[in-house]
Amino acid sequence: GTATSGIDHIDTDYLHEAGIHLADAKGCNANAVVDYCFTALAFAAMQRDFEFGGCRVGIVGAGAVGGLFATKLENLGVQVRCYDPLLAQSDSGEREYFPLEAVLECDVVSLHVPLSLKGPFPTSRLLSARELAALKNNAVLINACRGGVVDERALHDLLARRNDIVTVFDVWAGEPSIDASLAALVDIATPHIAGYSKEAKSNATRILACAVAEYFELEVDEQGEPAVNAVALAFEVEPEPQQEWSALLAAFPLDELSTQFKRALSEGSGVEAFDSFRQQLLQRREFESRQLRRGSYSP
Repeated sequence: GTATSGIDHIDTDYLHEAGIHLADAKGCNANAVVDYCFTALAFAAMQRDFEFGGCRVGIVGAGAVGGLFATKLENLGVQVRCYDPLLAQSDSGEREYFPLEAVLECDVVSLHVPLSLKGPFPTSRLLSARELAALKNNAVLINACRGGVVDERALHDLLARRNDIVTVFDVWAGEPSIDASLAALVDIATPHIAGYSKEAKSNATRILACAVAEYFELEVDEQGEPAVNAVALAFEVEPEPQQEWSALLAAFPLDELSTQFKRALSEGSGVEAFDSFRQQLLQRREFESRQLRRGSYSP
């Protein structure tokens, strides 16, 4: 079992040939990644004058993470366009899907696909020079899925020519040895921590425990959960009233984390920082485990 939502780090062909059953924790960190994406929008709004009202968000990959992000945005009245050819073939009409070209026309483009090199819809370098050039002026580009989904050389060339695009990147080709020159060009650079939180790890443990119980036909409780101890999660309270966007950055300071990570990269200690930052973020709490002071915000 792997307590992650992706399996591109596992030789699944070998496991299949060897008759070894594999269980993953797909979707365990979906809410954590969506929190990251909303914080990316908060950064764009506060630091780059991004206008959230009336914007249109394009989501590439509408599975566990992208689908949750789309639903939360739609609940806020935001117009969303999703590109997911696999789901478009199997979905029962619950969501409308758009061509990739139409999604790239949006004010925000957020990537949420697995990394695949084969199959009918491979995602390796899904956004190459042509797709990146199609981004509109002042667009926000968020990549919190896998580094190889974006052609980094093409992105480097694009950002060297254009400074209007807001780029928030959490994933990189060749992790943990990443291109420091590219990280210096993007607005927010973080070391693959979007899905890291106490809640995500608790979810992953629960999902794998359920998989083990099902495979070995072990005892489960009335809800179908394995008979294991759950992780208790306490609430935290924001200490001071904040404006809406700044509250997100206070709870999850992406800008500060990015500054520290870029500094480590420039000093040549990027590989060490990549791991140490990830370990620290295992203690991060998701927004749903926080409370805001009553009376600090309008309805």
